Amino acid sequence: EEEKRVLEKEELDLEPGKEALERALQEECVWDEDITYELQVELMMVLQRLMEHFMAAAMSIEPTRAFDAVRIVVPGVMTAIADALLRRPASNHPSEACSQLSGMDSGGRQLGL
Repeated sequence: EEEKRVLEKEELDLEPGKEALERALQEECVWDEDITYELQVELMMVLQRLMEHFMAAAMSIEPTRAFDAVRIVVPGVMTAIADALLRRPASNHPSEACSQLSGMDSGGRQLGL
């Protein structure tokens, strides 16, 4: 109990966390780099193949409660990566789908208000 009281009285030192956050924000993000249309299509095809193989393997394994979570999380992660890829307009030839997702038409004009 004495240890618990000591821990309750101690104040947390958040400075190392702030420093780490500042360092992380200063580094360049991989998602901020330009992407070409060809690379975008290639990455989407790779994600599709990975999903096909994962689902084929997942459906061939005896289902368990723990593996059910894996069958939900892994496709969700792949979908999030695909979403991030599609929301980045290609630098050389943006597709209609990417333009729509970023709120522009194919000519680069803003849609809506």
